[in-house]
Amino acid sequence: MTGRGRRTAVRPATPGRPPRPAAGAAGRGLFARLGAEDGGSLPMALLTVLAAVLISTLQLAVGLNQFRSTGHTVARQHALSAARAGLDVAASAIRAARTAAGDGDRTRLPCGPVSGGADDAGTYAVELVYHGDDAGAASATGPGLSCTDARSGPTTPTYAVLRAVGTSPGAAPVRRALRAVYPLTLVDATATPAPTPTWGPEGETSPHPRVITAWAPSGTGMDQVRCLDAGSSTPAVGTVVRFVTCDFTKPKVLGYKQFWYYRQDGTLGTVGSIQARRPLCLDGGAATAGTQLTLRACGTPAPAQQRWFHNNAANLELAADSGGTTALSGMCVNLSTPAASGGAAVLGTGGNCHSAAYNTRQTLGMSPVVGPGPAPAVAGDCTAEAGYPCVIGQLQNWGGPMRCADRFGGVVVHMECVSLPDPTQIRWNQLWRIPVPTGTDPIVAPLYTVDGAGKRYCMAVNNRYVAQEACDPAAPAADQKWTVRGNTGNRDTMYRITDKDGRCLTHPTDADPPRSAEQVYWWTYPIYNYKIRLDTCVTRATDPNRSDPYNFPPILGLQKWNAPFVLPTDPPDPTPPTPTAAPTPAPSASGSAPGLLPLRDLREEPAP
Repeated sequence: MTGRGRRTAVRPATPGRPPRPAAGAAGRGLFARLGAEDGGSLPMALLTVLAAVLISTLQLAVGLNQFRSTGHTVARQHALSAARAGLDVAASAIRAARTAAGDGDRTRLPCGPVSGGADDAGTYAVELVYHGDDAGAASATGPGLSCTDARSGPTTPTYAVLRAVGTSPGAAPVRRALRAVYPLTLVDATATPAPTPTWGPEGETSPHPRVITAWAPSGTGMDQVRCLDAGSSTPAVGTVVRFVTCDFTKPKVLGYKQFWYYRQDGTLGTVGSIQARRPLCLDGGAATAGTQLTLRACGTPAPAQQRWFHNNAANLELAADSGGTTALSGMCVNLSTPAASGGAAVLGTGGNCHSAAYNTRQTLGMSPVVGPGPAPAVAGDCTAEAGYPCVIGQLQNWGGPMRCADRFGGVVVHMECVSLPDPTQIRWNQLWRIPVPTGTDPIVAPLYTVDGAGKRYCMAVNNRYVAQEACDPAAPAADQKWTVRGNTGNRDTMYRITDKDGRCLTHPTDADPPRSAEQVYWWTYPIYNYKIRLDTCVTRATDPNRSDPYNFPPILGLQKWNAPFVLPTDPPDPTPPTPTAAPTPAPSASGSAPGLLPLRDLREEPAP
């Protein structure tokens, strides 16, 4: 080595072998290679697994929540149905407080609690509190009468407040409570019994619409359909009635303000005011064109300005007088602003009454349960023509009393019952020749109409539906013969009409569109629920709607025709009784009798 520098020998590399890395570089190189080869797959795999677990957990939570929500909804419905059943049972117990002679006996009033089961849908418990005045019943702030005082004290009860709690079945029961007032009518035991009240009906609790709707062109949405509206459930006297957008979704919440009764005396009363025992009726005032319609106290007997007839042109026409003649006034209910919601209901005449063509100003329809008005009308006797007991009149459905059998394009359908002071002027396709059963025995015969030219059309079987075809009633075909029943003494079979195969003539209740839209079917779009059908006859035990009549109309009622509004509980006498003087009822033990009046002020309350 010299001072100019030191040489270092360099060992040649071994052929085929890579150079040795520097110290510390081996580990770094290994992980670098692994990182480069893996490209982040391990973290991504972990992230994917974590995301899948989170999504599965979320889906499970959502599914469980939906399941619980559906189950809770069903349980709430069962609880409500059970509470409603409890109200019915308690009201029936009050009505049963009678002597063997049928007179009211306050000593037999139930004091509760009334409890039981509503089929398999839950249980109910009902508390009854009696009050001696309306104020106490309405506010329910006081304790009411004790059981002893209600039955025999100095103050005779005039109202019963019913509080029903329904409990759903199952491991997680739901409780819902309903409150209603049952009015008791006091009748002097020596007085002649009061006449049957006009159609109510008794126990109004149905949420199905009882609306009066204005015609709308084909394709109109339900949000553009106008309904007759009283403004509130118990409007003030003199309130101007208006046509506003129909609300089919919250009729109970809205307090019956669009609900009407069409009673047998021709009056149109609001449901809320009648239930409050302060009935207000649609009033035509001075009956001049342009007069705004208002609500006034219902007159008894009904005055001319409160008598309305749903005429052959689907108008609501005012009577000319209070019943002395069969004349009509020529004044019809009109919409003052057909294109806008909120316009007053007014009287129209001339071209705005009796229009042959439907229009948005004067053509009105009614839902099936608004009420019958003066229907069913009897226009004459056809016994001599038919050769068996027979009347000429309307064929009215009991479950939907505003619906009568009608002819539409050769098919038998249900339409609004026409009402006129002179029944012979009702259009021919609603005037049927109806066989009349004798006693409890049915009668087999044709049902037919006669047009203005004297041509006869028989009701005939057409698969599931009913046709109307030209016929000879003296020699009807097998599918033109019908078995007509009257009061058989059996609640299931009475007032049925069956075909040759034993199927029942049935007012339809399809789910498309829902029942809330049924009254506007024939002017919005075509559907099939206007056709009268032939269905399997049901009984109270087999009726598919028996467990929830609060929300669905019992099929049993839709299979009865021309039945009295209060169905009889006993068969008719085998021979008609000999007419006698007006009867005097036997005195009751208390000198007063609870009457059959509807439940009032029904509402839901917080469950205990």
